[in-house]
Amino acid sequence: MPPENLEPFFSVVIPVYNKEKFVGRAIRSVLSQEFTNFELIIVCDPSTDDSYAKVAAFNDDRIRVFQRENLVQAVTLRNLGIKNARSEWIGF
Repeated sequence: MPPENLEPFFSVVIPVYNKEKFVGRAIRSVLSQEFTNFELIIVCDPSTDDSYAKVAAFNDDRIRVFQRENLVQAVTLRNLGIKNARSEWIGF
C-alpha cells in the first residue's frame, strides 16, 4: 500500500446499482493489480439488493465509498466519482 499522504496516480470509478452478484468480483479485480498507487471510488445508488453491504465489507484504505440517497442515472454516479477523485487520471 502506498503511504497515506501520497496522492493516487490514478482513480478508478465504479458506479453500483443492484449488482450484488458482481460487485465483489469487480472490486477484487481492481485491488489485485500489482500497481498499488491508486484509489477506488465506488458510488452506490440505493439498490434493492445487498450491493452496498458487499461494498462495505471490503476493508482497504484505497477504497472510498459514496452512497446516494436518491436513484439517479449511471452518468450521474460517474460524475460524482469524477468530482471526488484525487487524481487527474480517471478510469471506469
